[in-house]
Amino acid sequence: MGKKITKQVKQFLAVVGLDLSLRESGVVVSTDKSDEFHERDIISRAEYIAESILKLIEKTVKTSETLCIIEGYGFAAKGRVFDLAEVGGIVKKTLTNSKCPYIVITPGQLKKYATGIGNANKEQVRTGIIMNWNTYIENNNVCDAYVLARIGRAFIGQDVNLSNYQKDIIKDLHKKYDSLL
Repeated sequence: MGKKITKQVKQFLAVVGLDLSLRESGVVVSTDKSDEFHERDIISRAEYIAESILKLIEKTVKTSETLCIIEGYGFAAKGRVFDLAEVGGIVKKTLTNSKCPYIVITPGQLKKYATGIGNANKEQVRTGIIMNWNTYIENNNVCDAYVLARIGRAFIGQDVNLSNYQKDIIKDLHKKYDSLL
């Protein structure tokens, strides 16, 4: 049985899950009142992606009161990896300039948090979302963004009923990112 995480120093009013992709990104803005799901077609420039993410955040709360959780790069990924790295870099720089702290989660951590399996496929992640949070999401990118938002909620102490494997992931994140709290 894992140790209960109770530290909560900084008050975040929202958590944003970002699943960045070159074709379509998933964005979930999560507060203690609701979750907003967004699919963003982003074939245009990386700056547009970063600015549209900030607009979604600022629609709900100030960026300084928001914690963003970003899915990191899959090192086994194929395709336009340099383009995706450019998008990720611009988004991170824009968040930093807007004083919006962020955490980077590995794809394996995301999958394990949702399913208990670090190499789960998209359908297993969707099933994990249904089983853990009683929520059905059709879009794969939004599924990932939703799990990222749930990781963020647990990181700041809003989600507390966690499985042992979820507690382990949050504990590891606290070791790395505790200065954000």
